[in-house]
Amino acid sequence: MAKRVWLSTTAWRTASASCLLNLFSYTGAATMACSSAGADVVQVDASKGMTEWAKENMKLCGLENNYIRFIVDDCLKFVEREYRRGNKYDAIVMDPPSYGRGPNKEVWKFEDNIYDLVELCTNKYIIFNNLFCINCVEDIMAVKTSNAYGNIT
Repeated sequence: MAKRVWLSTTAWRTASASCLLNLFSYTGAATMACSSAGADVVQVDASKGMTEWAKENMKLCGLENNYIRFIVDDCLKFVEREYRRGNKYDAIVMDPPSYGRGPNKEVWKFEDNIYDLVELCTNKYIIFNNLFCINCVEDIMAVKTSNAYGNIT
């Protein structure tokens, strides 16, 4: 609950963003919080079931008239395509799992994939403005402890 309040108030208003990309969006809590604060949101999750649940949550929150685009896709592949298309976002929120599978059985392992995803989203390609939020502190600490990526802070 505290994270959704932070997203819909402090973080969102500070970012002055108009278009947010929510990766690994699950049931859409961050999507709904940011949409209710006025953001246009592109929500990506590999699970069709979670995406359907997020659509239900949009209805329950009364946000059917807000711009929310729901995409079922592998998040890393989606970000790579957005880069090739030249699409940019004002803000990115992500909550990657430790392990998961994409819609076409792509394997996501946090320690193997997070660095490339963060690289794509920040200093190289698709983030346009100034908010980048990862909701997986425990996983980052585990990766740092294993010394897989010493430069993730």
